[in-house]
Amino acid sequence: MTMLAEIETLIRRVARGDRAAFARLYRATAGRLLGVVSRVLPDADLAQEALRATYVMAWQSAGKFADSDLSAWTWLTAMARHIAVEVRRKHAGGDVVAGDLVACAYWGGGTYDDLARARCCDADDLRVQMRGALRALQQRLTP
Repeated sequence: MTMLAEIETLIRRVARGDRAAFARLYRATAGRLLGVVSRVLPDADLAQEALRATYVMAWQSAGKFADSDLSAWTWLTAMARHIAVEVRRKHAGGDVVAGDLVACAYWGGGTYDDLARARCCDADDLRVQMRGALRALQQRLTP
């Protein structure tokens, strides 16, 4: 059995509450997932926090894996990266959120309405957030 197939099988067993499968899943993936979260969170303590949260979420949402259309590894890494970004936002404050907003608008394209729908907020509120984010970015880039 390939490593990817084994991970998929373990996630399916975890969905049924198999603690031994969860322990094996952790041993098989923790090192690589720590690398994923460490790229977002260079601080070792925060990376460990994100890794723990990733496995808690994997335990709680393993039943949703079958509905995801993702490979087992993609499912785990997407979850880990999402949690790492959330931990980074929580500990970094507004600069990260503002930077993410500008990056999303610039590289993702779309209109204010598109971005507002994606962020579940009002388009007018998004315009205010965008102006603030651009102002903050300008201040950081001005020598």
